[in-house]
Amino acid sequence: EIFISVGEYAKHIAGRYFGDKTGKFAKPGRASTPADTEPCAAVSGTVPAGEHADEAAIHVGGCMWLQRVGMPSLCTSTNAIAREMHSWSQKMDRALHRHMSWVSSHAAKLGLLLYIVSGVDDLTLLIQTDADHGSNQRTRLSVSGFHVFLVSSRGTFALLDWASVRQRAVAVSTAEAELAALQAALKRALEILMILRFAGLKVRVVLCCDSTAAIAIASTGISPKIRYASVTQGISAEWVAYVCRLLQASPQKVDTVLNSADLQTKALPRGP
Repeated sequence: EIFISVGEYAKHIAGRYFGDKTGKFAKPGRASTPADTEPCAAVSGTVPAGEHADEAAIHVGGCMWLQRVGMPSLCTSTNAIAREMHSWSQKMDRALHRHMSWVSSHAAKLGLLLYIVSGVDDLTLLIQTDADHGSNQRTRLSVSGFHVFLVSSRGTFALLDWASVRQRAVAVSTAEAELAALQAALKRALEILMILRFAGLKVRVVLCCDSTAAIAIASTGISPKIRYASVTQGISAEWVAYVCRLLQASPQKVDTVLNSADLQTKALPRGP
């Protein structure tokens, strides 16, 4: 059992944020989650500039390092704030304060727990993917998210990699957004598989997605119902299908409730 603690660094970046604040942002607030379901981005028009625009970059940068080392639950919130760095508003001041309040009160006590056992031949690389279609109200770009686990037959597991990434092009449908998430996850999985094989480990691959349409595209190609996607997503669909055949890992349907990658694309409700 390995626990990657990020508590000291979380305290450091939280102290850096709250150390020089005055007024309503001077103390941590009560935040049960790092971000709520209210979109960060302004839809259109001129919005009042936020007072923390000049210092936002250093706080976001610190949280990005924190999420990559051992706090994947911060990805959605950190990246949503980072995407608004060049259009900072008073709304973003509040979003950053909520985010840092959660880091101060919760991240200092959390970390990444890995259960590892030696001498196991039956290993599975479990990949779970998700996408939030058109979530940014200003750009309408979707967000791809995935988790990559190494799981053994003895019930042990390790979260090897994770991501929450804004897609580069607008997806017309949910299926297109989910397909882009599949592609991003498979690219990262190929790198991990190469490292595992260098280490002498043989693993089978299980690929899970909660979109039936994306699974159908990855398995059989672009549907005639969305023939237009052959222009925008044709190469991606063929590449995903090819890699799935190469890995002998046909995408499987997973219930959204059981899809851990959902945490990488959507903010959680405020809670109590």
